Amino acid sequence: MPIKLIRIDDRYIHGQVTIGWVRHYNINEIWVVDDKIARNPVLKELQIALAPPNTTVRVFHVQEAIDELRKGSGDRPGVNIMIIVSNANDCLKVVKESGLKINWVNAGQSAWRQGRIIVVKNYAVDPAEINAFKEMRKMGIKVIYQMLPDEQPQDFYQLLQKKGVL
Repeated sequence: MPIKLIRIDDRYIHGQVTIGWVRHYNINEIWVVDDKIARNPVLKELQIALAPPNTTVRVFHVQEAIDELRKGSGDRPGVNIMIIVSNANDCLKVVKESGLKINWVNAGQSAWRQGRIIVVKNYAVDPAEINAFKEMRKMGIKVIYQMLPDEQPQDFYQLLQKKGVL
């Protein structure tokens, strides 16, 4: 399976992604899956510009990514793909509606805003995202909180339970 990593990170492509995860999984294609970025040519070009050398960036609307996965566009020899979404809702939608078979998701960064609960230092959730994580859990998808590959991974469901939201 060339989908090496699905990461929830509301910063999308940035230093940690390009330095840590791309190298760790030998990623040569990043899919930024976000309706807002896909609609905005400036934000789209910024994501493409932030890619490390020899890494292709494709920016998709959520439905476009689902369609691409259904068509098998992720299954190309020699292509190792990292999918980045900004939130658990989009992650669940992409996985569920595309039929993608994955074992785990990396929860990386989700900033605090009004109405969100801080789960751990760099990750906050709202009620809809809590429900998305509950559904992923029912589907048997493990969610790991880990900023960088060399950090100790933490079971995100346990972190949610400690906060009393799961």
